[in-house]
Amino acid sequence: MCIKKLIPFLGLTMLVSVPAVADLYFTEQITASQDNTLIDDPEGARSNGAGPYFFVGMTGGNEGGGIRRGLIHFDMEGVIPEQARIENVALHLYASNDPDIAEKVRLYPALQDWGEDASCGNGGKGAAAKPGDATWLHTFYDTDTWGEAGGDRERPASAREDVDMLGAYTWSSNRMKRDVQSWVEQPETNFGWLLIGDERYPRTVVAFASRESMTCGANGMPTGLPVPVLEVSYSLAD
Repeated sequence: MCIKKLIPFLGLTMLVSVPAVADLYFTEQITASQDNTLIDDPEGARSNGAGPYFFVGMTGGNEGGGIRRGLIHFDMEGVIPEQARIENVALHLYASNDPDIAEKVRLYPALQDWGEDASCGNGGKGAAAKPGDATWLHTFYDTDTWGEAGGDRERPASAREDVDMLGAYTWSSNRMKRDVQSWVEQPETNFGWLLIGDERYPRTVVAFASRESMTCGANGMPTGLPVPVLEVSYSLAD
């Protein structure tokens, strides 16, 4: 592409063409730096920081019918330049089960820093929280707390996606682009996303493969399921 410019030369004005400055485009695929499950526990003493799944929705049957919310964070410092203009964002997750009812899973920017420690449960009940784990009441068990039980979040949702069967799912929206742009420019505000599903009916819970799914599963064996990935396309002025 060329841009025409008027250039004065020896008292005359000449019309010449000069190359336009082109933006450079890049795409990065970033694996999650941490994820966890907020388990609806009145004592705020259960978590699933190192489990092979994180859970979203409402459990039922053996899991007790409680609410589960997911947390996920991607560290972009040193990966996406601060001067980048975010062009597209896509969150890729893998659902490992078929919920009884189709689940609309929504993403909200989390408003506080939170932790992932060594608590490990293979199912939706999770396990006893370890120091530093996020829980229903705590950002870091058992010293720092959420302002709102179940996680502080920015509203409205940045994106939503229907999950109705086992398989791969993608969330992508302009709001997610704005979230990531803000986190790239101000890394200290990057607390990731809080994932909330259908909390009205039991047995709507979805078990998403966590970042530990390749290393930790039932009986300590990896599940082999795809880990969470954030795909970020951005441009830089040449």
